[in-house]
Amino acid sequence: MNPASDRAEAGRGVAYGLAAYGIWGCFPLFFSLFEGIPSWEVLIHRIIWCCVFLVLLVSLLGRWQPVVD
Repeated sequence: MNPASDRAEAGRGVAYGLAAYGIWGCFPLFFSLFEGIPSWEVLIHRIIWCCVFLVLLVSLLGRWQPVVD
């Protein structure tokens, strides 16, 4: 192992961790935009868009065989 590459990888890990905590800290600002929208509607949108994303991802990866079995 190269000590320089280990330090660079550790630095990237710290940066990713800080970015994750920053995004997590901004979530309340995002959710305040949904103030007038019923929670069931948000839930339905999340389910539908997740399914669309997964269909696209499985199609792009060509992994339908394990899904069908």
